[in-house]
Amino acid sequence: MYTFKDLTVEIEQVIADYEAKGERRLHPDWITQSVMDLHPNVDGEDADFYRIVSRAQVREAVRQRLNAYRAKPEVSPQLELVAPGYERLQRRYLINEDGEQVAVKVELMTSAQRLAKAAELRAMGAGCFQHADELERFDRDITTAA
Repeated sequence: MYTFKDLTVEIEQVIADYEAKGERRLHPDWITQSVMDLHPNVDGEDADFYRIVSRAQVREAVRQRLNAYRAKPEVSPQLELVAPGYERLQRRYLINEDGEQVAVKVELMTSAQRLAKAAELRAMGAGCFQHADELERFDRDITTAA
């Protein structure tokens, strides 16, 4: 019986295949189609229904997997995503290309894309610091009021 774990394994294998080919981008639609191509035997009156529903499920699973490349303000980064020789620099980043989030190797991003990602991270950091300051202020206000 096919499981969601099997789907995850297939997605990882498709991504590994793209990376082995030196693919510049990990495009969610390409990965989705590659996984769908592994399962062509959908027959019968309800075949279109099953193709549509399964494609949506595969696409969602691919999106969740590629979100690992979304820059996050985590204390400890996911080490498998970090580029060798760095503590936080990721091997790939999600960027917007033609209205779609794609994971791109950091060395293949343009300078403008890397600088935009740096600005995004700085803004995220500033927002996190402001958020922390406000939580502390709120805690002081409540403690003082009590």
